[in-house]
Amino acid sequence: PAPMVDSQRVAFWQGALNEIDAVQIEYREGRGVCVVAKEPIMAGSIVIQSLPLSFVLQHASHSQRCEECFTATDPRAPSLLKCGGCKAVHYCNKACQKRNWKRHHKSICKAFQRAKEDATMAKTLDEHFDAIHLTLATLVTLARLKDDSRPEVASTSHSPIRATSAQYATLTSHSHPVTDEAAIIATVLGTGVTKDAKLVRRILRCSKSNDFAIWDDLLLATGAAVYPLGALLNHDCAPNCTMHYTGPSHIQIVRAIRDISPGEELCHSYLDQCATTAQRQEKLQEQYEFECRCTLCQPLEDVDNRDLQLQGLMVKESVAKLLSELELKDGLDPPTFARSFFSNIDTTCYSLNELEASEQTLVSSALELAAEKLTLATAEDLSVAFQGVFEAFKLFASFQHPLNLELLETMNVLQNLALETHQPLFIARLVGRRIAQVYERLYPANHPMIGLQWYRVGDVASLDNKPVEARLYHHKARTNLALCMGADHHFVRQLDETLAE
Repeated sequence: PAPMVDSQRVAFWQGALNEIDAVQIEYREGRGVCVVAKEPIMAGSIVIQSLPLSFVLQHASHSQRCEECFTATDPRAPSLLKCGGCKAVHYCNKACQKRNWKRHHKSICKAFQRAKEDATMAKTLDEHFDAIHLTLATLVTLARLKDDSRPEVASTSHSPIRATSAQYATLTSHSHPVTDEAAIIATVLGTGVTKDAKLVRRILRCSKSNDFAIWDDLLLATGAAVYPLGALLNHDCAPNCTMHYTGPSHIQIVRAIRDISPGEELCHSYLDQCATTAQRQEKLQEQYEFECRCTLCQPLEDVDNRDLQLQGLMVKESVAKLLSELELKDGLDPPTFARSFFSNIDTTCYSLNELEASEQTLVSSALELAAEKLTLATAEDLSVAFQGVFEAFKLFASFQHPLNLELLETMNVLQNLALETHQPLFIARLVGRRIAQVYERLYPANHPMIGLQWYRVGDVASLDNKPVEARLYHHKARTNLALCMGADHHFVRQLDETLAE
């Protein structure tokens, strides 16, 4: 179907979602088509569920996961089945292979085989594999559904809505320039489905601003998909909804992470909120072509505003002294260290140009040295990598504000290396706890990143023989994940079992 204008989109989706009591579709000036609450929605409620129009596994995971259900291979089990034709995709069993073949791979397999016969085409396919793969999957699906122009009407918010070609026509196509090589090869590979180069280019343009990454339970991207219904939700840097994916059919679940009032727009975040306003605005403008005007993006006059903290300094000689004295010894008792840095998240924030010239020189030199030490993170010898990152952390933590993004990134690397190199567990425990505290400040309440981090810290505290701390952190994780992922999620069930012991 031809693309729709806003009035057509509103009318279409009003009919499609008419039976869902909780939401309605409206057009609002400056926001476009919006999903709006018709009645109070409680935090943790599932608002909408929908099936993808098309989906593919990301290329980086092709040898580790099934192309159809995305199940990761078990190292102890036989290897995945490779497609005998294109040899580009893998499956966990024959049933998944048959479903994927019927869904779209029958046509795509032949296209991939043709591409491999030409060196230039094969190189282009490899460089743009994910975008081309999803484009072809979408083309095949639209061709299969070409006679289905009716909207899929929802019966309840707990019944997944099937995607249709009519829903796809509601997607907005922005003015992004399409990579010529990708457009050309997608047209060539898609000739078995369509010779309409304009349609191929429209799909590619829609992809950049409408497609979704499918995350696993740890919020790591494993695939990409088209969810026309999910694409209706607008962006907010402080969202009231989050999305997650479940089952071998990759159902997208929109869930409220706080109470939502009637008339309030339902929004999710298009990007990671651990970024400054300038970073978020640049990303949104580049990929989605709009300027966000949410409350988090409004300029603040307060000196200690969020952006300054994410980039700012915290100069405190006593903290620097304590950090420099911390040594890696088994059995080291770190209570003073813990109180001085890890318990002091609310502190005065400075920018470098506010310091005296001598202080600026000292801080700049320390931060340069820290950046140099941080380069050791990629060392093949993990003990060398850990020592370098730990030294960088001590320097960054001596001067940077506790919410500083560079410090946060360093702590994440340090936490991982501390566990991999079997360092004293209190290091991973204290650093992990501070990461969770920072996440609580930077992400919206009940965001899954917070719960997952508390879950991890609870496990480390348990290994470190700190049962009281472990129970506290696991309880925090359980409260968060039950709300944003659901009480029946397997992480929540595991936490219930742990807390019951």
